[in-house]
Amino acid sequence: MAFEGKKAVVTGSSLGLGRAIAVALAEQGADVAGFDIRSAENKEMAREVRSLGRRGLAIRCDVSDRGDVSRAVGETVEAFGRIDILVNNAGIFELGPVVGADFDQLADSYERQLGVNARGTFLCTLAVLPVMLRQGKGDVLNIITNHVHRERYRAEAAEHAYDASKWAQWSLTETLALELKEHGIRVRGLCPAATDTPMLRSLMPEPSPKQLGDHTGIYSLMMPEDVALAAVHMLNWGAEGPVGISPLVIYREDAEKLVKVPMG
Repeated sequence: MAFEGKKAVVTGSSLGLGRAIAVALAEQGADVAGFDIRSAENKEMAREVRSLGRRGLAIRCDVSDRGDVSRAVGETVEAFGRIDILVNNAGIFELGPVVGADFDQLADSYERQLGVNARGTFLCTLAVLPVMLRQGKGDVLNIITNHVHRERYRAEAAEHAYDASKWAQWSLTETLALELKEHGIRVRGLCPAATDTPMLRSLMPEPSPKQLGDHTGIYSLMMPEDVALAAVHMLNWGAEGPVGISPLVIYREDAEKLVKVPMG
C-alpha cells in the first residue's frame, strides 16, 4: 500500500471530495484525521476509515478560525505523533450577484468564502508546518477548482467571492511550494472540474454531463472517487514530481494519467 504507516489530515472530510479522499488514503494504508464542522457526518467518515483497518479521527474544526485549527492540529499530533500529508479540501461556494445586493449580506458571504477557501488553506498549512519541518518532509495538496483554468473555463457572473478565494488558494500553492521545497515539504494543487457532490447538488439538484456541457461547453461530470484517485496519485509522486503545479482534471482518464510523474 502506497501510504502504509502515513498520517494524513483531510479538511472538509465529512462529505463529497473530502470524504472520498480520506477513504482513498485509508485504502492505501494511511491513518486519517478529518477536520470538519459537520460532526455527525465526520464521525461516519472516521468509522469508514476504521472499517478499513486504519485509525480514523473525526475532529470538529472551522478551518477559517485560527484557534480551531491550532487545537485540531494539536489533537492530531497527540494521537498520531506526526503528520505526513495535509489535504486542504474544505471549501464553500455561494453565488453573489452584486447588482441590487444587500451590502452587509454580500460582504459577509465574501468573507466566509475567503475565510474557508483561502484563509483555511493558509492556516492549516501554517499549523502543520512545524511538524513537517521537524520531520524534514511532508506533502500538502490543495484542492482548488477548474475555474482558475481560464484557458478552458470562462468567467461567470455572480461567482466573485468564490473565484477570488480560489485564485488566492492557487497563488498560495505556488508561493508556498517555492519556500518549502528546500525543506522537503512538497506543495501541489489539484483543479477538478464539476463533481457530483452535495455542494454541486445544492446549486444543481440533478447534475448531468449534458447539463454542465450546455452551460460550460465541456460535457463532463466527475465523481468524488475520480478526484480522490487523482489526489492519491499526486501524493504518491514524492520528491520526484514537480511542485507548485495544479493540474486540471476534467475526466476520470485525466486522473488516471496522473499516476505517471510529470517532468519539470
